[in-house]
Amino acid sequence: MNWRTIVVVFMILSLAGLLFFSKTKTKDYVGFFKEKVGKFTEVLKSAGEPDIRVVMNCDRDTLDDHRINLLDSTLSGEFSIGFLSVDGKKIEVKQPRMEIYAESLNGKIYVDENGVFSINAKATSVEVGDFIFSAEPNSTIEVEIEAVPLTFTLTGIQNSFDLENVKGMVKLENGKFTANLHGEKVKLSNFVGDLKLDGDELTFDGNVDSVEIKNEKTISIY
Repeated sequence: MNWRTIVVVFMILSLAGLLFFSKTKTKDYVGFFKEKVGKFTEVLKSAGEPDIRVVMNCDRDTLDDHRINLLDSTLSGEFSIGFLSVDGKKIEVKQPRMEIYAESLNGKIYVDENGVFSINAKATSVEVGDFIFSAEPNSTIEVEIEAVPLTFTLTGIQNSFDLENVKGMVKLENGKFTANLHGEKVKLSNFVGDLKLDGDELTFDGNVDSVEIKNEKTISIY
């Protein structure tokens, strides 16, 4: 191992230690590190998993006019259903307010400006009220649902979010950094985790590559 390799390894270990003890100075250390090592840090970042722990509680309308990618996701909750189709066949629902449970969802959810979910995905099984729709072994079924969520939990998502007018609170690294939000813009880069709606409170719970909070000033944490 030559002296250049030793120096690079030492700087990586030093940066890792500093990140654990001082989140407020992270940006300065990363800037210094990039200056010295250059593009090597970009390779490190892209190769790793999101490692900044984030929990954000906010108003339910924060998610309006956004798309959510579903990658083997699980959706459960209570919805007011306006439209339901399985494998291209429309299913009549007499009581629109019903429980939905769907496993191994791959597709997308679009949330319109009124908070209505449009779900277009493939799944291994879907339960709507007393109805159960299951795919054959090693197969999937196509699901289309339009519904207003009353409560829901969506697990296993990977998505970046550019959120406007966020009101609530964000906590990073198990409360080491906390900020009250009063209408700021919040960007969650490569969010991997869960979404939960309970009443009018929406919770993002997972890990991210970076968090950016914008108002009159911008706070960025990488």
